[in-house]
Amino acid sequence: MKYYNIVFSPCGGTQKIANLIATNLTENVTEIDLSNPTFVDITLEKDSVAIIANPSYGGRVPPIVLEHLKKIMANKAKAILVISFGNRAIDDTLLELYEEAIKLSFIPVAALVAVSQHTLFTQFAVGRPDEDDNKELIKFAKVIKEKLEAKNSSFSNPIPGNKPYKIFKGCPIKPVGNNKCIKCLKCVASCPTGAIKKETPRLTDKTKCISCMRCVTICPTQARHGNNLLLKIASSSMKKEFEGRKPNMLYI
Repeated sequence: MKYYNIVFSPCGGTQKIANLIATNLTENVTEIDLSNPTFVDITLEKDSVAIIANPSYGGRVPPIVLEHLKKIMANKAKAILVISFGNRAIDDTLLELYEEAIKLSFIPVAALVAVSQHTLFTQFAVGRPDEDDNKELIKFAKVIKEKLEAKNSSFSNPIPGNKPYKIFKGCPIKPVGNNKCIKCLKCVASCPTGAIKKETPRLTDKTKCISCMRCVTICPTQARHGNNLLLKIASSSMKKEFEGRKPNMLYI
């Protein structure tokens, strides 16, 4: 049985969660990066298992994830769905991914949501997934492994979410570069949506940018940043929604 780790993780948090699940299921896994701007068609082997992981953006699956998943021929692979969120809520993200996976001929057998440090408002869920999260996620992986070995694909837990899905029109905070930019073009090469052009690396195409903050994370000179005033206003207005330590959840 072949295992695939199919992940969209611009800043690394979702990748940590997916990797922890993967390494506790199998010793060998094939990585598929959904954030690759040059993503190409892929066919999964028959009788395989696919971990599909992405963050929740405004309570929805990022459109680029849905676009790239459609390029994967699932061959009825068993799917473990993973949603990371920055300690607010997942809203309809998991339900959307679950229904999309079924449409694409995956067979969902398990799903989980886990907290990761917020990539836009980085003061929330700092350090998560932490040691306690990791211990819990390892337990989740053990339960999932037992279910896979039992060849059980039924769900006893309802998948959370509502239809119609929550409307999310995108985030208005779009990172740009400043005079610290050395034109190394790392942001150009790694932007999932091609929102940064090599001719003008300090600028961002706001019609393409999904505010994933990958360019901010990988910039070697910390030249790229969001609008600090907008960040402060938005984080202050949403502070109550981020209060408390939100739990990780397993649906099996």
